[in-house]
Amino acid sequence: HSGVPRSPDDLVAAVYLPERQGSLQPEIIAAARKYGRLVYPVETVEEIQAQLRHGLPVVVFQNLGLPRYPRWHYAVVVGWMPGQQVVLRSGTTQRLVQNEATFLRSWEWGGRWAQVILPPDRLPAEPDPGRYLSAAWSLESVGERAAARSAYAAAARQWPDQELSWLAWSNLLIADHDSATALAVLDEGLQYAPQSDVLRLNRATLLFDRGQREEALRIARAVAGRSGPWQAQAHDLLLEIENAGTPNVSRPAAGSP
Repeated sequence: HSGVPRSPDDLVAAVYLPERQGSLQPEIIAAARKYGRLVYPVETVEEIQAQLRHGLPVVVFQNLGLPRYPRWHYAVVVGWMPGQQVVLRSGTTQRLVQNEATFLRSWEWGGRWAQVILPPDRLPAEPDPGRYLSAAWSLESVGERAAARSAYAAAARQWPDQELSWLAWSNLLIADHDSATALAVLDEGLQYAPQSDVLRLNRATLLFDRGQREEALRIARAVAGRSGPWQAQAHDLLLEIENAGTPNVSRPAAGSP
């Protein structure tokens, strides 16, 4: 559905554990990330319904047995008539229609686990910025850097006044040695969050590394003169710029893990 041409047989090796005769949730998530897909957790019935209205199917985990005698099962919710019926792709059944109460009970007994699988440049319906950025960072953490870059860019466009999106995006670019694009991202982010000390500090660091000492010095002085969590790091950068004869290109970006 998200644009990756794979059949169920293609995914067996990635998600199926013979000793368990099934798949665990980490394998499901890892398989999606392997193909550069962002996995966004959905937490409530209302959020599932919102994804469906947005044209997005939702992977869910059900217990088709009883709490003490579980029968675990994955399915994909593709339709919902509130107060009536839920439509699923379930096992080999292309269209399984369940009573809403039956579905909700099975989902509750399955731990209310639900996920949307997205291309990295597409947002879910009614996205939560913290959850979305965490999902984007998870892509970066498993080496899907191009996908993470797209996801961070989407987050910055969705929440332009939140510095964390610009910070994550620029730090990934810095780590990938793409300082020109990182500088452009920081410049754009500062248009929306002009008082962000961490974005200003990263910009000063990049400018210094690129040989623009005077502008870097001006920014570092300004940030070092403000109380806050980045004051000490800005003071260190200020001393380095004042004392160094040549830029230090190995310095990590502010806010790096």
